[in-house]
Amino acid sequence: YILRGGRNENDGHNLVIHEFAHALDGLDGEMAGQIVFDEPAVSKHWETVVDREFAELCRARDQGSRTLLDHYGTTNKAEFFAVSTETFFEQPAAFHQKHRELFDLLSTYYRIDPRAWIRTEQPSASTDLR
Repeated sequence: YILRGGRNENDGHNLVIHEFAHALDGLDGEMAGQIVFDEPAVSKHWETVVDREFAELCRARDQGSRTLLDHYGTTNKAEFFAVSTETFFEQPAAFHQKHRELFDLLSTYYRIDPRAWIRTEQPSASTDLR
């Protein structure tokens, strides 16, 4: 499962990223999806956004709707954070489009915007790759 997730960088599933998110979540001694930001107001905003997004994901799961975020994220908020982190890194453009506030908060937390890693054009056969 680890190799499969690592080989497909765009499927939104990566066990290593998922478990890394759990390790970060547990830095405060508890894995509950309550990550800590430098500013208390941002941490409070995180709680508000996660409450809303978690409820929406649970509603979609209950209705049998397909979602960008894996329904495993409905297990609890720790799993929601880990699933969101996987999608943030593996499908950043779609994540930004569908869950902008959550994306922006994760971008703040991780201090990176993974959309910058996406190649907009594939190199052609004649492109000099030196």
